[in-house]
Amino acid sequence: MPTTDIRSVVTRTLALPVLLLLAFAVGLGVWIVHLLRSEAWVQHSYDVIGEISETQKLLIDQETGLRAFILAGDPAFLGPYVDGSARFGESLDALRREVADNPRQVQRIAGLEARYRVWVSHAEVEKRLVGVQGGQLRDVATRQRMIVRKQQMDQMRADFRSLQDEERRLLRERLDEARRANRNLFIIGALLVVLCAALLYFFLRGQLKAIDQLYLARVEESESARRAAEALAAEVQEQSAAMETALLTANRERDQALRTVRGSGTH
Repeated sequence: MPTTDIRSVVTRTLALPVLLLLAFAVGLGVWIVHLLRSEAWVQHSYDVIGEISETQKLLIDQETGLRAFILAGDPAFLGPYVDGSARFGESLDALRREVADNPRQVQRIAGLEARYRVWVSHAEVEKRLVGVQGGQLRDVATRQRMIVRKQQMDQMRADFRSLQDEERRLLRERLDEARRANRNLFIIGALLVVLCAALLYFFLRGQLKAIDQLYLARVEESESARRAAEALAAEVQEQSAAMETALLTANRERDQALRTVRGSGTH
């Protein structure tokens, strides 16, 4: 049996486990990427919810500062309003970027922004009126404007609730997806390990049988060669013994012939 047969069997025996491990690693890597993507979307939802809460807080700060200023007539109360006004647009833009992948959320933010501009325009009018009259506004018109601003604020609060509700819904879906990905990773990983182990077991058993058969064939060939060599050696030994016997016989006949010749010469 040629040596290359054994080498080919050994090569196959080593190649399959390596290929299986590579396939398992690739499959596991793909699934881990999917899992990481699911986790990233979960974190994205948490970030958006946090950004919504921060933006809403800035709006509430503006409302609080403006109301205190109108009631007290003291510019010192305008601090939250001024600070909130300066940061609200930037925060809303950041929120818009976070939800750019969701057209419904982008549309809600556009509606919120439009209502906010109307509210700010009314708030600025109220500020100027307080400054002109030099104190608190407590007339009927002021109360009517406060009612209008409250309605506007309620609408914006409803917009924020819609934004949060949508993100919480997406968060639940993404958490479920991440849990499924984790569970499926464990199940599929376990099944792949069992499958790879079974394939390796049956394949290696077959390869070991093939190697055993090749080894036995080589042993049989060696034994046959040994028997042939022994038979040849025995044949050579027999021929050598026959030649030696023939040589001895020839020598004896020669000696007998010489003695006969010598005896005839003496007479």
